[in-house]
Amino acid sequence: MNLFTKIKQGWQARHRRRLAAKLQRMIAAAADENDGALSLHCDIILQGDIYVCGDTVLQGDMDARGDIILQEGICVRGDILAGGDVITDGRIASMGDAYVHGRIDSHNDVTACAHTPDWVTVPKKKIEANP
Repeated sequence: MNLFTKIKQGWQARHRRRLAAKLQRMIAAAADENDGALSLHCDIILQGDIYVCGDTVLQGDMDARGDIILQEGICVRGDILAGGDVITDGRIASMGDAYVHGRIDSHNDVTACAHTPDWVTVPKKKIEANP
């Protein structure tokens, strides 16, 4: 099992437990407010193994892979999750192209297994190029 798979599985398991407990509390509160009748509005979406709440935005095919847990305030667009990329809190570990706008981190190193464009600005000493 490679490092990216371990990171992804550990992150998913930890957040799945926390979000499952949060969802149970939300459902119980909604049932109490409605005299036992549960009402789900469009800010709560359940689809497969994905739990989305609040300001989270899903666009495109990101939800097709399952086992993806997103928390409030996270916006995922495009092909970020394509090919098994790992999404964590503020960190992206990518097996594909390393397009850097914020922080890409794999134990404080950026590993680019494919092409990294010239406009990407990351410290050269922290890049491992695997042709």
